[in-house]
Amino acid sequence: MNNPFSNLTVKLKKSDDELISAFGSLSTFEDVASILEVSSHALWIILVKNKPYNYREASIPKKDGGERKVYIPNNNLFILQQKLKYVLELIYSPHFTSHGFVNDRSIISNAERHVNKKFVINIDLKDFFPTIKYNRIVNMFVKVFRCSPNIANTLANIVTHHEGFLPQGSPISPLISNVIARTMDDQLFKLCKEIKEVQYTRYADDLTFSTNRKKIPNSIVKNSNNSYDLSDKLINIIENNGFEINYKKFRVQSEHDHQSVTGIKVNKKLNINKSYIRMVRVYLYIFEKNEDINKAIKEFNLRRPKKSNLKQRLIKNEFQNQIFHLKVLKGMIEFIGSVRGRRDRVFNKFSKRFNTICETAGLNNIQINIPLLLEEVIDNKILVVGNNDQYFYTLDQGINTKEISLSKSLAVSNNERGIISTKANWTTFRDDFKGTHYYDFHTIPLYRKNTTNVLSYLKINRVAENDLIYFEGPEELTKNSQEINTEIESLKIGNVVLVGLHNNTIETFEGILTKRILFGESKFIFKPISNENLPISFGFVFNQVGNLVGTLSRGNSELYVNSIK
Repeated sequence: MNNPFSNLTVKLKKSDDELISAFGSLSTFEDVASILEVSSHALWIILVKNKPYNYREASIPKKDGGERKVYIPNNNLFILQQKLKYVLELIYSPHFTSHGFVNDRSIISNAERHVNKKFVINIDLKDFFPTIKYNRIVNMFVKVFRCSPNIANTLANIVTHHEGFLPQGSPISPLISNVIARTMDDQLFKLCKEIKEVQYTRYADDLTFSTNRKKIPNSIVKNSNNSYDLSDKLINIIENNGFEINYKKFRVQSEHDHQSVTGIKVNKKLNINKSYIRMVRVYLYIFEKNEDINKAIKEFNLRRPKKSNLKQRLIKNEFQNQIFHLKVLKGMIEFIGSVRGRRDRVFNKFSKRFNTICETAGLNNIQINIPLLLEEVIDNKILVVGNNDQYFYTLDQGINTKEISLSKSLAVSNNERGIISTKANWTTFRDDFKGTHYYDFHTIPLYRKNTTNVLSYLKINRVAENDLIYFEGPEELTKNSQEINTEIESLKIGNVVLVGLHNNTIETFEGILTKRILFGESKFIFKPISNENLPISFGFVFNQVGNLVGTLSRGNSELYVNSIK
């Protein structure tokens, strides 16, 4: 007899448009099997015959010392849930206040809405997933996804535990919970909008409110003799939507307290608790001091037994066990970078130590991609050429000499080659060479004034209308270039770093590269994160890994970025 699960895979073959169309016309059990690309017999086995055996129960530790039950679906049901999740995500758009388990949102985006506030209010929902029962999910499929009752029941059987609740541990449960909580999210957002100057977000079962008002509005929290209680209006909204408040975790944090949202400090800016930094430092030390990585893993687990032992028991292969534990540590370091920025000193230092550990263990493929620190960009890639000194170039072996000031120029080193900007005097410089063979990719010696020693060679680019002159030459102009290679990459939308001259000093600005159509032409625009008006007319732009992507020039009111590649 053929195995009905032999061809069961997570990836769906139908196009997104085909899936959306098929979901809208579901009417039978066979239709559900078809959209999930499984036989009707296999679907019946999973949902009916094997229903009591679809989940394995496990426990994970809570921060307060208790345990949380999770229910892990078997492989066949897991694949069905993954497929259904993909289809539902094509159809459903999450509420904008919901940040948990939503694409392009995270605990960081959730915390960002509450930075630098006078008051931050945290509310926790008790038993969030188990509170959502089978009948509520059937009703959700009928009302939100417009399914018929029989289809809604079939889909509800795919996503619920056989005892009739939404299981924590299933890949589709977070999506279902967000759909169920949408009405509550909308009502709480409208409450905040009515009273004004109050922000609301939700990350799974964590509800957060914040405000810069001198007093917390009574519609959110009542204050009596410095004792805080939730307002009846807010309680009613939560309970009328079928959820229960965990009053033990209700907190009001003033600007003078340690304010945190989903584990991230938000007092003045996004930050991480010092205890977390110390913990990662200890874990790095454990792997550094033990030459035998397996001994390091044992000590690592002794330090954090509740979080690692369960998973470790599931990993029999020694090599895979090493990869798993190093990835756990890598994730902790990456978290620091995601909160504090990938150019943060602590993230940079920890990443370098981690990469050394990986190199020693022969696991280079899991190393962290480390962007250069701003200081390293300045020290190793950007040079102020000349400082108040004067240089001059010569034509025809010194017969016709002409001085050119490079005192306010920027140079980017790339091994023994670089790019120099002579913005102020480029026009004159270019015109002097027009019509000569020097203008056509030939090198021109560059002398220090009043000397006969060649300092470098200018290489003129025939298409250098972007105010760039290429140079190659001795160590003085290519400082540290042997150690750090300045790769040139194409322009892409995303986070970048601008380094430019202002008042004869180098200044560095972090920003975002955007793209816009101006006068029928596609233009890249630099937007500083600080939103300030930058008094810079020229600079170099680097991507997040420190590679050169373009040069900056000022338009009427915009900072344009021009591609070098």
